[in-house]
Amino acid sequence: MDHKEKWHEYIHNCIIVTHLACMFILMGTLFKNLNLTAMDAHVFLKYFLILAMLFIGESTLIYFFRRNEIDLKDPKITFTDVLYILFPLAIAITVLFINHENALDVKVVLLIPVLIAGSLKGKKTAYFFASICTLIIIMFDIFNGISNIVNIIESNFVLISLTLLVGWFSGTISEFELEYRKHLTNLANTDNLTQLFNHRYLQERLRVLFKGADDENPLSLIMIDIDDFKLFNDTHGHQKGDDLLVQIGQIITNSAPQSGFAARYGGEEFVVVLPGLASTATVALAEDIRVRIDTNIFYGEEHQPAGKVTVSCGVATAPEYAKTPEELIQRADQALYKAKSLSKNRVELYSSVFEELLKTARGEEKNLINSFQTLLQVINAKDRYTYGHSERVMEYSVKLAGEINLQESDITLLRYAAFLHDIGKIEIDRNLLNKADILNDREFNTIQQHCRWGSEIVKAVPLLDKTTSIILHHHENYNGSGYPHGLSGENIPLLARIIRVADSYDAMTSNRPYRKAMSNDEALEEIKRCSGTMFDPKLVPHFLNIMPRSAQYAGSGS
Repeated sequence: MDHKEKWHEYIHNCIIVTHLACMFILMGTLFKNLNLTAMDAHVFLKYFLILAMLFIGESTLIYFFRRNEIDLKDPKITFTDVLYILFPLAIAITVLFINHENALDVKVVLLIPVLIAGSLKGKKTAYFFASICTLIIIMFDIFNGISNIVNIIESNFVLISLTLLVGWFSGTISEFELEYRKHLTNLANTDNLTQLFNHRYLQERLRVLFKGADDENPLSLIMIDIDDFKLFNDTHGHQKGDDLLVQIGQIITNSAPQSGFAARYGGEEFVVVLPGLASTATVALAEDIRVRIDTNIFYGEEHQPAGKVTVSCGVATAPEYAKTPEELIQRADQALYKAKSLSKNRVELYSSVFEELLKTARGEEKNLINSFQTLLQVINAKDRYTYGHSERVMEYSVKLAGEINLQESDITLLRYAAFLHDIGKIEIDRNLLNKADILNDREFNTIQQHCRWGSEIVKAVPLLDKTTSIILHHHENYNGSGYPHGLSGENIPLLARIIRVADSYDAMTSNRPYRKAMSNDEALEEIKRCSGTMFDPKLVPHFLNIMPRSAQYAGSGS
């Protein structure tokens, strides 16, 4: 239990004890004024049982408030709150009118409901019940034959003043405790630097919101990461880096709708949680945030690789692609990684080739597809280069297919083949995949086998049967110098020729153990130079069209 919770528990217990003590005083006063000593045993027992039941009832009500903490958490006064305060007020009035001859002694019990009202709901509620108690005092004296209102006020001046004072004091203490608790809560839930909600609040609030997420009321999440923030910090220092975090946090906060909230996830990452917003609208909002930051002027932006400060965004929506809050964050993070690995300064909506396959798969196919997903995760862990490579190759391949106006069915097949083209690497040793030196003939021959192994693996799934020849031949060269069969020209499947260009481009623009990444322009020049030898000369011009020169290239890190 942290300090905030301990303090809240302590104050809450003090209030409960005070309320119980007040009820004890009220019951004692009522007991005293019933003159029970003059009653026979039967009447005495009846009154005693009534008083005991009243005390037990009020104590139970107090315990109910204690258990559910309604009285201290909700600033709005409810019908239950009114009943809770009216109960001691009714007993106080009963005490007052049972034995009006001792009224001067018992009027003071009217302070008790005012004290309870103030400690429960603050000064305004206390003043309201203090006014009611003042009216009761005046009416009581009128009932007992005092008609001069001035005399009534004069004779009860001290009591009325005390009633207001008790209301003010108990209400002030209650409101101060509430404000202090809000302050502690704010400290616990707010990031000190950006003043956005922190990671702790994000996790707690996301769990609550996720319970209400369904197809009619989706829950979307945007994961935002500042591109090349480490470079900015190294260039300008951590103070300027902190200033940049604050500025971007403010832009994100101003962009988020009132129904959602923004939080700092950690480091240079931010999150926007959007209840009730579908994926299409969320992507539009993420794009708006990206553009606002892209067009804003920041200190030192000219030293960034893109010549400006940019962000990448990943979007995911539940329950479509996430069944738990943790899965929703993971999906958005995967979409963010895809955005950063493709080109940065972009928005990506989470999508999964495997989940799309599972929608149409049947029986044993589903188990095999799940196995493929596990295999790719293992490959990603073995080969740092492969991590993100399949997604990028798929992205470039689909773009090229769209450029040459392939049919939608062929593009779908291409997506599957491009995503799974390296699945055969599961058979290759980690050390060989990450070897920094030039491969010898035996090692190179082993690497070449991944095309065969990959096609054999996917052949087990009838749904992916058409991808086998594409995966098998994605390393064939247009002039026949490739592998595994040395096919050339039109004998190489068109979709395999597309993957050959996309795969080579991503390989050139990614860091490898044995060489550094080429620039975007250098890679495109190499693609152009190898047109007709490695690559289909009809595809190369189209690929150059979709990959503009001097664009931010993939694989350059975060």
